Amino acid sequence: MPPATSVAPRPIRAAADDMVEACLRLSVSTLELGHLPDDGDFTPVRVLASRGARSGERIDHVLSQCHRAMAGAREIVLEQTIDVTVDSLRTRARLLLSLAERVSEVASASYVATATTVESTAPAVVHVVDALLAGRDATTLAARCGLVLADQHTVVAFTAARRPADLSAARGTVPGLERALVAELGAPLLARLSPRQCTLLLPGSPHIDEVRSHLDRVSGIADVDITATAVPAQTGDVAHAADQAHELLVLARHLGHAPDLYRLADLALEYQLTRPGPARDRLLELLGPLEAAPELLETLEVHIDNDLNRQRTARKLHLHPNTVDYRMKRVAQLTGCDPVRASGRWQLRSALVVREFVRGTGQAAGGPDRDA
Repeated sequence: MPPATSVAPRPIRAAADDMVEACLRLSVSTLELGHLPDDGDFTPVRVLASRGARSGERIDHVLSQCHRAMAGAREIVLEQTIDVTVDSLRTRARLLLSLAERVSEVASASYVATATTVESTAPAVVHVVDALLAGRDATTLAARCGLVLADQHTVVAFTAARRPADLSAARGTVPGLERALVAELGAPLLARLSPRQCTLLLPGSPHIDEVRSHLDRVSGIADVDITATAVPAQTGDVAHAADQAHELLVLARHLGHAPDLYRLADLALEYQLTRPGPARDRLLELLGPLEAAPELLETLEVHIDNDLNRQRTARKLHLHPNTVDYRMKRVAQLTGCDPVRASGRWQLRSALVVREFVRGTGQAAGGPDRDA
């Protein structure tokens, strides 16, 4: 089995084009030789069939690609044939038919061999992932199943949920998610998938846009919404990176962020604000006087989200603009922070972030973080 790399399988369309090119070369060679090429000349077909097996394509789809490729190659070759006899055409047709049979045999054998290898090493790969996430050296385990670990990994923590239109949506792993990941990223898949948390290890240092594209395609294949966070790390620090990635994921989920891929840079302010400690407790206390007046809390949150545009806030809450002004004055009186002033708005916005996170995770003031 080849080393674990960050290179994703080529798209199916590109793979089909590669198969056509391979079959075209074999067809030209066969007609020039007057017999089937040597076994080594079929290597491109073996590689493409093996790639299909690693990416989770069904064998009938791979063989269908071969048949279409041979048909296309045969048509191209015969179109270039001029000034030949009927017997010569028959000979060429027989040669190309024999070639098509040989291509199918080679592709089938390569696919089955690769699929068998992937299946037999899957349990060992799980142990490799477990070792990495536990902070242990997984080099020896990886070598036993034919993997060469990259020096760096990008740790992706994520949740996947059926789209709202599907009333059966529920938290947890989604049927078909693993197949979608394998179809996009290939095998072996360095991942731990469970109802509580999903962790994916991408070898190397793929650009954040590349990671986002992978997840977008997985989302489309599995028909799910994915919320994810990504943290790069040296392979020896994967365990720490996974902890941080899942902390960020909890933060994104409980702050109501839309399904997307987030980095620490995207959530740095919220991450720091929500760390347990006296500063977080003080921010929670700041909004205490407003708990008895939920209309003030709601207006404050909407008004800050609207950049203090009283007209937009009034329209959204179906209020008169003067009512918005009055409520903001009451907020200032009760909390001691005036939302109209930059310093007051900063403290109140921070307090709202902390309040939303703590309420979402069910934490008590000063309590430890946990995934609710």
